[in-house]
Amino acid sequence: MQSIQSFFSLFFSRGKSKGAAPRFRAIKLYTVAAEGHALALNRPLLVQTILDVMHHHFQALPKEYDISGPYGIRKGSSVGIKSFLNRLQKKGHDKYYAMHGSTTDHFGFELHLESGQGKYNELIIWFDLSLYPADETGIVRELIDAFHTDYGYTVDFPTNYSITLESEIRYKWGTYSSSMNPDLSIWLKNIQTVHEGNLRDLYKINFLNPSQYARLAPTIASLVQHLADNLYVLEFNDAESFQAVKNHMASTN
Repeated sequence: MQSIQSFFSLFFSRGKSKGAAPRFRAIKLYTVAAEGHALALNRPLLVQTILDVMHHHFQALPKEYDISGPYGIRKGSSVGIKSFLNRLQKKGHDKYYAMHGSTTDHFGFELHLESGQGKYNELIIWFDLSLYPADETGIVRELIDAFHTDYGYTVDFPTNYSITLESEIRYKWGTYSSSMNPDLSIWLKNIQTVHEGNLRDLYKINFLNPSQYARLAPTIASLVQHLADNLYVLEFNDAESFQAVKNHMASTN
C-alpha cells in the first residue's frame, strides 16, 4: 500500500521532484471579482497584517522588498524594511499593483492586485518546510479580515521553482527566466467560476467558499472546519479520504 507521505508528495507538489520531499510550501489565496463583489481592500491594513503574520509565524520580517509601481525601486533590485515602509508612507498605497518581501530560501510573500484584467487579487505566503512548523490554517485565519478570501489552497515546490508561476526557473545566457505553468494559466483565466462552486483541483489543504463547500458537502463533513463566515478549510491527512472526495468532485463536473 502506498504510504501517506509518498501519496501527498505525489499529488500536492509541483516539479520534477515529485515523489521526493518538497522544500517549500505556498499558501495561495484569492479574492475573486463577482457581480456585487468588488476587489477593493484596505491596502495599508493588508500590508501591516502581512508583516504581522510574517513576524508571528516566522519570528522575523522579510529582509528584501520590492514594490511594482512608481516607488523608485530599480527593476531587479530590492530594498530593506525601513526603505520599504518609508516609500509607502511618502507615496501612499494607491499606485502599486504588486509587491513582495522575502528572506531568501526561508520565507516570504507575494501580492498581486487586480490581476487578469481586474478579475482577482492574489496573496501568496511561502516558507521552507524544514525551517518552520506548518500552521497554514492559523496563517489564513490571521489574514482573512484584511484579505477577503474566496478560494485558496496549499501547494509544495522543490528548489529552483517559481512559486508564483509554478514552473522551473531556468538559467540561460546569463539570465534567469520562468514561464507560467499552462495549467495555472488556464485556471486563472476561469477563476471567476469559483463563485459557481468550481475548484482548481484538490490539494492537501483547501480554503473553500460556500458554493464550493456545498458542492463537496456530501463527502467532506468529517474533514472540514468553519474558518469564517464565508470560508471553510478542508484538510486531507490520508489517501482514502482524498480519493473519495476527488471521485465525488469528478462526478459533479
